[in-house]
Amino acid sequence: ELPQNDINELFALGTGTIISIDLEKQQIVAENSQGEKKEFSFELNPFDHELVISGGWLPYADSKY
Repeated sequence: ELPQNDINELFALGTGTIISIDLEKQQIVAENSQGEKKEFSFELNPFDHELVISGGWLPYADSKY
């Protein structure tokens, strides 16, 4: 979960902002149309990380059971 301040900063970047998420680094990179770039870190517990990598609960369950 991102802190509220980080969420506010993301929205402040404005329209045209491109957001990339690196699950392995647990990092969000946002760059607006003026070239302003910001990076935000987040944490996923190992189970949630596995769910996201698998594509959700059903694909995860299908691969495990």
